[in-house]
Amino acid sequence: MVYKLAIVDDEPLIQESIKQSIRWDELKCNVVLTASEVISVFQYLENNELDIILLDINMPEMDGLTFAEKIKDMGYDIKIIIISAYQDFTHVKNAFRLGVVDYIAKPIRNEEVISIVKKTVEVIDKEKEAEQLQVLREQERQMLDDYFKQSKQLVQNNLLTSFIKGNGGNNDLEKIIEVIPKKTKGFSAIVIKQLCKLEHTVINKKYLLDYFNKTNKHHNYRIRTTVIDDNVVLIVFFTKKLKEYSTREILKNICHSFLDYIKNWEYVYVYIGVSSYYSKIDQLSQSYMNALHVAENQFFTSKDKISFEDGSKNDRYYKFSIIHDLDSFYNVLEECSDSNSTDKVKKKLSQLFNEISKYCNNNVDLARSLITEVCITIVRFYVSKNDKMQDGFSVSNIIEDIDMIENMDKAENYVFDVLKRLTEKDNNDYSPIIQSAIVYIKQNYNKNISLDILSNHLCINPSYLSRLMKKETNKNFSEIVLDTRLSASKKLLRDPKLRLNEIAVLVGYKDYAYFYQVFKKSIGITPMDYRKNKKII
Repeated sequence: MVYKLAIVDDEPLIQESIKQSIRWDELKCNVVLTASEVISVFQYLENNELDIILLDINMPEMDGLTFAEKIKDMGYDIKIIIISAYQDFTHVKNAFRLGVVDYIAKPIRNEEVISIVKKTVEVIDKEKEAEQLQVLREQERQMLDDYFKQSKQLVQNNLLTSFIKGNGGNNDLEKIIEVIPKKTKGFSAIVIKQLCKLEHTVINKKYLLDYFNKTNKHHNYRIRTTVIDDNVVLIVFFTKKLKEYSTREILKNICHSFLDYIKNWEYVYVYIGVSSYYSKIDQLSQSYMNALHVAENQFFTSKDKISFEDGSKNDRYYKFSIIHDLDSFYNVLEECSDSNSTDKVKKKLSQLFNEISKYCNNNVDLARSLITEVCITIVRFYVSKNDKMQDGFSVSNIIEDIDMIENMDKAENYVFDVLKRLTEKDNNDYSPIIQSAIVYIKQNYNKNISLDILSNHLCINPSYLSRLMKKETNKNFSEIVLDTRLSASKKLLRDPKLRLNEIAVLVGYKDYAYFYQVFKKSIGITPMDYRKNKKII
């Protein structure tokens, strides 16, 4: 997609310079308007659209801030990038409050314009993608509505949904008996719960329903399908009296066949909960709720994607004090810090996770919150010992990581990994060779350094240095250089007088666009956002 861009500056030479000296097609942009007055923009917007405006903050008749505020009030979704002199920095800060996405400092450099416009285009791309995914979600719902309206199973679906939700009365019970397969001996419910987030993909449930309806007929069972609260629900009616292990195998085969069907679907993750065998029709609601409970409980109980109801219940009144147990965990960290013993810490961590599992009673959000508190306790311990925070750690990053963890086992591994990364050796604990290597990197990170250059400086074989570095620091050469550059860039970003492209050069990156990508990938936010928010623990 090509985005429409306008250049608004009261100096025609600057307009033409920006327009002619940059290959806008490579940035997915087309300059559709150059103007010396903001009134020209309003006139253009009467019959046309704009996506991006490069705007000088000091314009005649109406300054850039007033223009930005007016554009916002009129409801236009336009990304405004202001052009400003150094002495206008106070105005720049006000501009951000009005929704301006970035600024370019005078004198204007093409590299900076290209970098900022490229970043802005990426933001628009993501917003468009989110809008399309939302449309897809609505289309999916509409498709399901149409599917059930056109399907012969409309009555069956409505009755099943109503009865499963517990809204059915005696009349519905009489009706639902009419759509239940003849000679039904019993049934089980299967709930397929989707894990993936909207920004990744959407399971098109019509295809799933079609799949199950095509595989519906079997001499031992029949499947009825519906969708409840965004979950695909199957009721498997058994038409022959079977032993418990036989029904369980049938249910397993149904679930595994489904997983085979979706195995190549990108970014689609599911939990499947299967209820016990029930024989009375008025137990439909109970079977559904138990299957749903099992599916939701998989975060705590299972590494597999399929879980069966086993009749066990968590103790709702399990005594657990998060404050007391975190303090106890903190004390263990202190006890083991000098001896560098990880076994005791890991054992205590496992106990803590076991207590969290019992206490949360299948509440995944509560579990994630408590796991985050455990991570913050580790961070608090590290800061108390070092008087500083290790680069690359922030509460926002920890929360984001934990939000994507699938189950308690992976969560425990993640927390232990955080502990290991934070309690790595100090420089003084390294061998003299590695100490010298780290000192050299810290003194020369802003230059074009390499492993060969470093090994020549230390008069040592590059392969041996690489192995030794990995063994002692658990990082390779490029990772240590990256960490050093990121640490330096964070300090420089606190100085508002330094431009972003200048900071990139000062920490060893000649190309700001590459610095931007590396910083965002490693820290989780852009350099500009870091400067504005100062997200430092």
